[in-house]
Amino acid sequence: MSINDTAGGGEGTGDDSFQKMYSKELDLDEDEVPIILHELNDSAVHFISREQYERSLSLLQKAQTLLDRLQF
Repeated sequence: MSINDTAGGGEGTGDDSFQKMYSKELDLDEDEVPIILHELNDSAVHFISREQYERSLSLLQKAQTLLDRLQF
């Protein structure tokens, strides 16, 4: 199951989708990075649209952490 399946209000609750995204491992293969960045950003947008700004910010910070790790 893709993380996007629960982020948009599908089967999981907002708490479930946030936890799945926030606990996502950042030790990835290079080919997985664009997919995970897309999922993190897409989920953040869904949380913004539901006015859950703190969760959205946390996911965007996680995406930034992933980008920072790639630069080293």
